[in-house]
Amino acid sequence: MKKREMYYYCQNGENFEKWLISFDEEKLAELREKVLDKCSYITHEEKDVYYTNPDMMNYREGCVRNVETRVNDGYSKHYSFDLYHPKLLVDIIDALLKGEPSAIDDLENPRPTEEKFDFEKVLAAKSSEIDAIPNADTERKMEALREYQKIKSEAKLNENQVSALNYYPLVQSLITREFVANIQIEEILKITNFFAKNVNILGLCLDIKDKNNLKLYLKPNV
Repeated sequence: MKKREMYYYCQNGENFEKWLISFDEEKLAELREKVLDKCSYITHEEKDVYYTNPDMMNYREGCVRNVETRVNDGYSKHYSFDLYHPKLLVDIIDALLKGEPSAIDDLENPRPTEEKFDFEKVLAAKSSEIDAIPNADTERKMEALREYQKIKSEAKLNENQVSALNYYPLVQSLITREFVANIQIEEILKITNFFAKNVNILGLCLDIKDKNNLKLYLKPNV
C-alpha cells in the first residue's frame, strides 16, 4: 500500500473548511486503468508517420491500441489503430495522483458528458436526414450514407463501453476524508482586508511534508 495524503479546502455556508484526504495510490491507479479501458470513446485511426518526425505518434500513454503497421516507402510507415479518448474521470484521477486536491470538486460534480455516447439517437437522426435528401441529389446522399456508415462503425467499436458515471462512486469510495478545522469567511475577509489587496484564498500554499508542522500562507493575486 502506497498512501497519499493532502489537504483539501472548501467553502461550506459561512465557513471555510480544511479536510485531510488520503487514498491508496496503487488502488486508485488500478481503477484509473479500468475507467480508461471501459469508458473511453473509441475511434479507429489511420496515420502515416514519417521517420523524420516520429513524434506524430506521441499519443497519451495507454490510449493507442490494436496497432497494425506497414512500411509505405523508405520515408514513412502507415499505422492503423484504435484510439481511446478518455473521459474526464481519468483526468480527475490523474490530478489526484499528482497531488492536486482541487480535483475533488470535479469528482463531486460529474458532468453529463461522462455518460456513454448515445449512438442510437445519432444514427436515428442521421437516417432521417438521409431519407429527407432527394434521390436525385446523388452526391449529397452518398456523403450522408458514408457518414452514417462511419458512425455505425464507431458504434460497433464502442458497443461494450459503459458510462463513466458508474465509476465515480468507486473512486470516491477509495478516498478517506477527515475533517481538520474550519474558519469563518468573515475572519478570512478580515485577513484579506489587512493586506489591502485581493487575495486568492483558494491559492493557499502549504508544505505537507510534515503534517504536524504546516507552513501555511496566503498567496496574493498579482
